[in-house]
Amino acid sequence: MKNLPHVWPLLLLFLIPFFGSSQDISGSWSWHAENGNSLMEIILEAEGEEYIGYHCTVFQNGDRIDCAKEDEPASIHIKRTTKNVFEGKIRSAYSASEGKVRMYYDPESQTLLFEILKAPLDLYYLPKIATFKK
Repeated sequence: MKNLPHVWPLLLLFLIPFFGSSQDISGSWSWHAENGNSLMEIILEAEGEEYIGYHCTVFQNGDRIDCAKEDEPASIHIKRTTKNVFEGKIRSAYSASEGKVRMYYDPESQTLLFEILKAPLDLYYLPKIATFKK
């Protein structure tokens, strides 16, 4: 029993990777449509309990572009709702209207599933559902 206090730091060292770090979705993520006509990139950064970011989408081989500028307010605001699930809003840079999104992070495949839950009211060029990779 005397040596038990020395075990706690070692135990914590092994448990730390199971909490929090598997849910960090900061960084640059990209998606390319199977037909090759559309692509999207999002950049996310942790800011407190929230992730903020910017998106840039190119549809119809460049005929339609929906890109948020980094000198403007962030176009993506999401928070973790459950383990590896994030929800919030995205603002279309094309029409300045907002929609509701959900993102599922898969730490094993290092992918981020993007899904529009409620579409922006005005015109927008964003995929309804897409799998992003780092």
